[in-house]
Amino acid sequence: MKTKSIIAGMLSTMLLAVGCNKEDGGNRVTPEAGVKTYASFSVSLLNQSTRAASNDPNAVTEETKISHLYIYIFNGGVLETKGQIILNADNKGTSALATTTGTKTIYAVANYNNTKGDIGSLQSDFEKQLIAATDIAEENGFFMAGKTEATLIERTEADAKQDGNLIKISVARGAAKVQMQFGTNVPVKPVVNATVADAKFTLAQQNSQMYLAKLIAGEFSPKGKTAEQTDANADGTYDHLAKLPTTDDEFKWINAETTYQNTYADSKYLAENVNEAPTTGNTSYVLVSLQVTPQATADATGNVTATPLTPNTTFYVLAKKDATSGKITFATKDDKILYFEQNADATTYKGTQVNLNDYEVLEYTNGISYYRLNIRDIRKTALTEKYAVNRNHYYKVNITEISNLGFNTATGTIPTDPTTPLETQTFISADITIKAWTVVDMNEPLG
Repeated sequence: MKTKSIIAGMLSTMLLAVGCNKEDGGNRVTPEAGVKTYASFSVSLLNQSTRAASNDPNAVTEETKISHLYIYIFNGGVLETKGQIILNADNKGTSALATTTGTKTIYAVANYNNTKGDIGSLQSDFEKQLIAATDIAEENGFFMAGKTEATLIERTEADAKQDGNLIKISVARGAAKVQMQFGTNVPVKPVVNATVADAKFTLAQQNSQMYLAKLIAGEFSPKGKTAEQTDANADGTYDHLAKLPTTDDEFKWINAETTYQNTYADSKYLAENVNEAPTTGNTSYVLVSLQVTPQATADATGNVTATPLTPNTTFYVLAKKDATSGKITFATKDDKILYFEQNADATTYKGTQVNLNDYEVLEYTNGISYYRLNIRDIRKTALTEKYAVNRNHYYKVNITEISNLGFNTATGTIPTDPTTPLETQTFISADITIKAWTVVDMNEPLG
């Protein structure tokens, strides 16, 4: 009996110690896992304060709105709790979410309402949920997501509303942002012998889908690995990338400004796109349109007259294009491109020149020339990183030089062979800078 009393006393002491361990001056030290509790949430955009637009000079109103927010709490990689949080003016939740104590992985997803609720029960499935690129940059709310780890302790709903179990989460926009600047005195190399104007831009070969969660190193975007890039279309791009439009209206061109105009209307947005082996066929790029006005034209004999054409005039050149790489070479005279006002003159001249047998006559309708500018971060050396389009990055493209005449069609910017290495020929020069958002300044020459 005496032995039993001693054991009972020891057990009582141990239980008391555990109970005392749960509280230390009002703070939980060793919280029990799995006990009902409540959590409250405050959300901020990455690298910002809790008020969405308060301290980001690179953000505009449309990019900071949070119309609705969903919280997903995972316990050991399994979804435990999910719910919608209503935010006040400071982006703090007005209610608490019922959950359990313990260490959790918590996701905040803004402006993306999965009404079906079929996100899967596993964190790994949730993180690789696919979102259409068309849904990530809506004017009434940009898709955003963020992740944090937190240890929740036992709190009442009232305590949670008073910042007990307050979880602070930073969310990042899923979209990348592109703007283009074309100054008033962009230099044009002598070989071009033309004036340029009416700069416009749009995006090409952007990813059609992206993961809900930020890309994990080594996994890349949907179909971003080389092994998955076997299904190439005849136009030289891969089937998971957006195709070039077939009409001018579908391009949705944006006029470039002489100085950056950081507005929603002056921006283009696209999904992240990371490739193990970046090539011309899988890399997202800025498609630039310029109106080119030759300062001299040639007749059927090749005689050049230094009389500028009227802007918006269709002209013709002789060019040789490598179908595989897309590299284009123009016929020149005195180190300047030969321009013809008439197709017949270009054809006749070609027939008299033995060295131009493999050249063809290219028509530049209304003087429009197209350029490809691969989205890149010149601060990076590894090609995978250099030519990656990353979410929440702001790519500011500043055209620095026109080094050559571009392509006569938009489709000319896509080589037939999608495995063509990048940096073989670009036709355009630009500086690209990155800030937060995260801004990427691209100072690039055209041509």
